[in-house]
Amino acid sequence: MQFPQALEPYCPDTQEKESRILAQGIDLFSQGSYREFDRFLFNIPLDRQAQFLQQAMALIEQKYPAEMGRLIVRRLGQHPNFIKYVNALPARWTQVLFFTNLPQLRTRVNMSLFDHPKVPRTEIDYNFSLYNQRGDEILRRYATIRLRETHTFDVKELLASAHVDAEYGAFTLETAEEDLHSLRVYAFWHNNNSITTTHEKGALLNRNRMTIYPTIICDHNRETFIALCNRAPRPVKFECQLLNCAQDAHPQIIRIELNTRGSCFIPLSKYFNDLSDFLRGAPGALYVTNDSEGGIYYYFIHNRELGTWQIQHL
Repeated sequence: MQFPQALEPYCPDTQEKESRILAQGIDLFSQGSYREFDRFLFNIPLDRQAQFLQQAMALIEQKYPAEMGRLIVRRLGQHPNFIKYVNALPARWTQVLFFTNLPQLRTRVNMSLFDHPKVPRTEIDYNFSLYNQRGDEILRRYATIRLRETHTFDVKELLASAHVDAEYGAFTLETAEEDLHSLRVYAFWHNNNSITTTHEKGALLNRNRMTIYPTIICDHNRETFIALCNRAPRPVKFECQLLNCAQDAHPQIIRIELNTRGSCFIPLSKYFNDLSDFLRGAPGALYVTNDSEGGIYYYFIHNRELGTWQIQHL
């Protein structure tokens, strides 16, 4: 599609012409002419940007269905000319991954966009954030992924570029899509001896109290770590009870309260006394319950002798 000459530059001399150019410009996105739409936005003069954004939002609400409107608003809000005016962008689908940034275990995140009949768009706008273990947002970035592209994020490099640090926490990705289908984020936890991977945990957002049963191993060279994240908009309390193969309950119970977006990464032998003897050389079961929706769970098995890690989600 040729870029409409009437839209360049955006300096209308009448209100009627301004309204017409605005409507034609916004239509570029709904028609899939993303590059032309971005060019149109770049041509909005600095002294007209705030007024333009206000008028564009009103037009989008009036003219477009809600789903398309959210997509246009997100592209507008992420644009370099307008992001300074926007506090929050529409988000319909959130993906969450636990990350580690430890000397012995780093994290890399990958995402790819492939053809899918239910997602006909060739570009998807998104933002991602890193939250530390306390739930503080320490980094936020905006980007657009295009058809058949792959985006890779090395957590260590992201934190270094932002001059912040965190040993572990949550990686959160948001879009205005209803369902991403082919676009799903994967994390790779790695060191010099091993690599282990799993996908985002948004599909496991529990609606009510939830009980899960990870397998617990602890012996002379293996240790189980459990990772918990809270993606709920309020603090969540977790309770962890341990049983061995004989169904004996360990006398200790772990109770943890996590702030919104908070995380924890627990080596279980530090919290359950004499864990190896209690398990009697066989796997045990950890009962993890939470008092609200929003819990995300992983467990890692660390082989101290080999220096390897294995991840499982629950």
